[in-house]
Amino acid sequence: PLFEQFKKNVAPYIDNTVVPMVASSVTSSQRLTEMGVVADLVFLDADHTRVAEDIAAWLPLVRPGGIICGHDYSPEVFGSVVRDVDTAFGNTAEVESTVWIKRLPEVQEAAA
Repeated sequence: PLFEQFKKNVAPYIDNTVVPMVASSVTSSQRLTEMGVVADLVFLDADHTRVAEDIAAWLPLVRPGGIICGHDYSPEVFGSVVRDVDTAFGNTAEVESTVWIKRLPEVQEAAA
């Protein structure tokens, strides 16, 4: 019932904007990668113990200049989220309330 309600709520956007699926976060990112999806925005709000894994899985899908962000950036409640976000982005993510936001550079820097 929950997934059906979700699909009903986002029905006007189900195309290349919203791709509903029932799967783990990492599996979903793999499926979208196989579909050739490049995202302008990825919002993570999943298992708080696997934020580093989620960031690693979803980051390659975000276009240069795009945004990856997530919920529950709260040292008092979800210290693992704060740790993983800060580690992934070297303490450069912006935080608004409990939402962390990282805009990627327009041009990806070459690996050293």
